[in-house]
Order: sequence, then C-alpha cells, then structure tokens
Amino acid sequence: MRNLLLGSLILTLAASGCSWFHKAKPDDGFSQIPGEGQAAPTAAVPPPPAEHKLIVTPSYAVTGKVLVVNETTPATRFVVIGFPIGKIPALNSNVGVFRQGNKVAEVKLTGPQSDENIVAEIVAGDPIVGDEVRSQ
Repeated sequence: MRNLLLGSLILTLAASGCSWFHKAKPDDGFSQIPGEGQAAPTAAVPPPPAEHKLIVTPSYAVTGKVLVVNETTPATRFVVIGFPIGKIPALNSNVGVFRQGNKVAEVKLTGPQSDENIVAEIVAGDPIVGDEVRSQ
C-alpha cells in the first residue's frame, strides 16, 4: 500500500510538470523563475586601472606673502612682499601671486629690499594683502 501511494505521488508530480523530471535544456540565458539565470549581455567593462604609485616631488619654490598693496595711480602699482629671511628670489624676476591655490596676478621684483621685505611692480592681475607669492 505504501509503495502504491509513493508511486502514485511520483506519477502525479511528474504529470504536473515538476521541474526535476524535465530533461535539462541548453542554457539560453532565461530562467523560469524571475531573477534567476544569466543577466542580459552588457557592454564590455574595461579592466580596473593599474595600481597608482604616489610620486612625491619636493618643491624648491620660495614662498612669500603680500604685505602691502599700493594702487594709487596706474603708473605706480606696486606691492610689498615678505619672504623668509635669506630666501628672497633674485631682483628683476617674475613671481606668481596666488589666492586659494589660483593664480590671480604676476609681479616683478624690482626693489628696494629691506631685510626680508621687497617691493615688486604689478605686471598683471589684482593682488590683495595676504595673497601667497611663489617663485616660478
């Protein structure tokens, strides 16, 4: 009796379409159950970039600060720049003036020089007090 019930149960499952009795189909990328099976083909994904190595280059630029800005007339536009002691760039050299990392002006060191301070003529731009000055 037990075998008869078990046999009829197996036949019933087979007749109702139970998936484990079906022959294996070739994988066509689709599944009878949503969310399973292969994903739709996508565009080729480039491989991840090679590991980047950090290169640190020391900066030998001399850094100073704008102390005074004089713009009384267009002919007498100049600034006074403070540099570290003994680190003033050469006279008649052009240096950049930067504010928040962006270049805002260019000045030419003309002198006179007094200790760590030097006068520079404004070549281009509009520097303000507190701007950073870097030799190029």
